[in-house]
Amino acid sequence: YSSAASDVYKRQADVGFSGHVEFCRSKLAPVPMTIGIHNVAIVLPEDLENQLTDAQLQAVLIHELAHVIRRDNLLALLQAWVSAIFWWNPLLRLLNTKANIAREQICDDFVRKSISQTIAFSEALVKVAEFCVYGRVIPATTTLLDDSQQLPVRLRRLNRLELSLVHI
Repeated sequence: YSSAASDVYKRQADVGFSGHVEFCRSKLAPVPMTIGIHNVAIVLPEDLENQLTDAQLQAVLIHELAHVIRRDNLLALLQAWVSAIFWWNPLLRLLNTKANIAREQICDDFVRKSISQTIAFSEALVKVAEFCVYGRVIPATTTLLDDSQQLPVRLRRLNRLELSLVHI
Protein backbone atom coordinates (compact mmCIF):
# COMPACT_ATOMS: atom_id res chain seq x y z
CA TYR A 1 0.00 0.00 0.00
CA SER A 2 2.85 2.36 -0.72
CA SER A 3 0.83 4.88 -2.78
CA ALA A 4 -1.91 5.12 -0.15
CA ALA A 5 0.70 5.34 2.62
CA SER A 6 2.64 8.08 0.81
CA ASP A 7 -0.57 10.10 0.46
CA VAL A 8 -1.19 9.69 4.18
CA TYR A 9 2.39 10.86 4.87
CA LYS A 10 1.61 14.02 2.86
CA ARG A 11 -1.56 14.57 4.89
CA GLN A 12 0.46 14.42 8.11
CA ALA A 13 2.24 17.61 7.09
CA ASP A 14 -1.05 19.26 6.07
CA VAL A 15 -2.45 18.87 9.58
CA GLY A 16 0.79 19.87 11.30
CA PHE A 17 1.73 16.43 12.58
CA SER A 18 5.49 15.93 12.50
CA GLY A 19 5.82 12.55 14.20
CA HIS A 20 6.83 9.34 12.48
CA VAL A 21 4.26 6.64 11.77
CA GLU A 22 5.23 3.15 10.64
CA PHE A 23 2.92 1.28 8.27
CA CYS A 24 2.82 -2.50 8.74
CA ARG A 25 0.94 -5.64 7.74
CA SER A 26 0.34 -8.51 10.13
CA LYS A 27 -1.31 -11.91 10.08
CA LEU A 28 -2.21 -11.35 13.74
CA ALA A 29 -4.10 -8.07 13.27
CA PRO A 30 -7.84 -8.78 13.17
CA VAL A 31 -8.71 -5.26 11.95
CA PRO A 32 -6.86 -2.07 10.95
CA MET A 33 -5.39 -0.62 14.12
CA THR A 34 -3.01 1.88 15.60
CA ILE A 35 -0.54 0.57 18.15
CA GLY A 36 2.13 2.18 20.28
CA ILE A 37 2.48 5.37 22.28
CA HIS A 38 5.93 6.73 21.34
CA ASN A 39 6.74 4.51 18.35
CA VAL A 40 3.39 4.46 16.62
CA ALA A 41 2.44 2.01 13.89
CA ILE A 42 -0.64 1.65 11.76
CA VAL A 43 -1.17 -2.08 11.27
CA LEU A 44 -3.40 -3.66 8.65
CA PRO A 45 -4.42 -7.30 8.46
CA GLU A 46 -2.22 -8.98 5.89
CA ASP A 47 -4.95 -9.90 3.41
CA LEU A 48 -7.18 -6.86 3.84
CA GLU A 49 -5.33 -4.79 1.26
CA ASN A 50 -6.54 -7.18 -1.47
CA GLN A 51 -10.16 -6.54 -0.44
CA LEU A 52 -10.03 -2.73 -0.69
CA THR A 53 -9.74 -0.29 -3.56
CA ASP A 54 -7.01 2.38 -3.39
CA ALA A 55 -9.56 5.00 -2.30
CA GLN A 56 -10.90 2.72 0.43
CA LEU A 57 -7.41 1.88 1.68
CA GLN A 58 -6.50 5.55 1.73
CA ALA A 59 -9.63 6.33 3.79
CA VAL A 60 -8.80 3.57 6.29
CA LEU A 61 -5.22 4.84 6.67
CA ILE A 62 -6.44 8.42 7.14
CA HIS A 63 -8.84 7.22 9.85
CA GLU A 64 -5.98 5.49 11.63
CA LEU A 65 -3.79 8.57 11.20
CA ALA A 66 -6.47 10.60 12.98
CA HIS A 67 -6.08 8.25 15.97
CA VAL A 68 -2.33 8.89 15.90
CA ILE A 69 -2.71 12.66 15.71
CA ARG A 70 -5.20 12.66 18.59
CA ARG A 71 -3.00 10.28 20.66
CA ASP A 72 -5.98 7.99 21.14
CA ASN A 73 -3.77 5.04 22.12
CA LEU A 74 -2.62 6.92 25.18
CA LEU A 75 -6.25 7.65 26.07
CA ALA A 76 -7.19 3.99 25.50
CA LEU A 77 -4.34 2.89 27.76
CA LEU A 78 -5.49 5.32 30.45
CA GLN A 79 -9.06 4.05 30.10
CA ALA A 80 -7.88 0.45 30.48
CA TRP A 81 -5.82 1.33 33.53
CA VAL A 82 -8.67 3.20 35.27
CA SER A 83 -11.10 0.42 34.31
CA ALA A 84 -8.84 -2.18 35.90
CA ILE A 85 -8.79 -0.24 39.16
CA PHE A 86 -12.50 0.60 39.20
CA TRP A 87 -13.74 -2.60 37.52
CA TRP A 88 -16.81 -2.71 39.73
CA ASN A 89 -18.18 0.70 38.65
CA PRO A 90 -20.97 0.41 36.04
CA LEU A 91 -20.94 4.17 35.44
CA LEU A 92 -17.30 3.97 34.38
CA ARG A 93 -18.14 1.17 31.91
CA LEU A 94 -20.86 3.37 30.40
CA LEU A 95 -18.48 6.33 30.23
CA ASN A 96 -15.83 4.19 28.52
CA THR A 97 -18.35 3.00 25.94
CA LYS A 98 -19.41 6.58 25.19
CA ALA A 99 -15.76 7.72 24.99
CA ASN A 100 -14.93 4.90 22.55
CA ILE A 101 -17.88 5.79 20.33
CA ALA A 102 -16.98 9.50 20.36
CA ARG A 103 -13.33 8.68 19.56
CA GLU A 104 -14.37 6.73 16.45
CA GLN A 105 -16.86 9.41 15.37
CA ILE A 106 -14.21 12.13 15.60
CA CYS A 107 -11.81 10.08 13.47
CA ASP A 108 -14.62 9.36 10.99
CA ASP A 109 -15.26 13.11 10.75
CA PHE A 110 -11.56 13.64 10.06
CA VAL A 111 -11.83 11.24 7.12
CA ARG A 112 -14.92 13.05 5.85
CA LYS A 113 -13.02 16.34 5.85
CA SER A 114 -9.96 14.79 4.20
CA ILE A 115 -11.38 12.93 1.22
CA SER A 116 -13.79 13.99 -1.49
CA GLN A 117 -15.92 10.84 -1.62
CA THR A 118 -17.05 9.55 1.76
CA ILE A 119 -18.69 6.59 0.04
CA ALA A 120 -15.21 5.02 -0.24
CA PHE A 121 -14.84 5.10 3.54
CA SER A 122 -18.37 3.78 4.08
CA GLU A 123 -17.64 0.89 1.74
CA ALA A 124 -14.32 0.27 3.48
CA LEU A 125 -16.05 0.06 6.86
CA VAL A 126 -18.44 -2.56 5.51
CA LYS A 127 -15.63 -4.54 3.86
CA VAL A 128 -13.54 -4.45 7.04
CA ALA A 129 -16.56 -5.63 9.05
CA GLU A 130 -17.05 -8.52 6.63
CA PHE A 131 -13.33 -9.30 6.72
CA CYS A 132 -13.08 -9.50 10.50
CA VAL A 133 -16.31 -11.13 11.61
CA TYR A 134 -14.32 -13.34 13.98
CA GLY A 135 -11.66 -10.81 14.94
CA ARG A 136 -9.93 -10.71 18.31
CA VAL A 137 -9.96 -7.70 20.63
CA ILE A 138 -6.51 -6.33 21.45
CA PRO A 139 -6.45 -4.23 24.64
CA ALA A 140 -5.19 -0.62 24.66
CA THR A 141 -5.31 -0.22 20.89
CA THR A 142 -7.58 1.81 18.69
CA THR A 143 -9.12 -0.14 15.86
CA LEU A 144 -11.32 0.72 12.93
CA LEU A 145 -14.18 -1.31 14.42
CA ASP A 146 -13.91 -1.02 18.20
CA ASP A 147 -17.63 -1.68 18.45
CA SER A 148 -19.15 -3.43 15.43
CA GLN A 149 -22.66 -2.71 16.74
CA GLN A 150 -21.96 0.97 16.01
CA LEU A 151 -21.36 0.28 12.31
CA PRO A 152 -24.88 1.27 11.12
CA VAL A 153 -24.72 4.49 13.15
CA ARG A 154 -21.29 5.34 11.76
CA LEU A 155 -22.43 4.70 8.20
CA ARG A 156 -25.44 6.99 8.65
CA ARG A 157 -23.23 9.72 10.14
CA LEU A 158 -20.69 9.45 7.33
CA ASN A 159 -23.33 9.99 4.69
CA ARG A 160 -24.90 13.07 6.29
CA LEU A 161 -23.69 16.44 5.12
CA GLU A 162 -23.08 18.13 8.48
CA LEU A 163 -20.29 17.32 10.95
CA SER A 164 -21.48 17.07 14.50
CA LEU A 165 -18.24 16.68 16.45
CA VAL A 166 -15.26 18.92 17.00
CA HIS A 167 -12.50 18.29 14.49
CA ILE A 168 -8.96 17.38 15.42
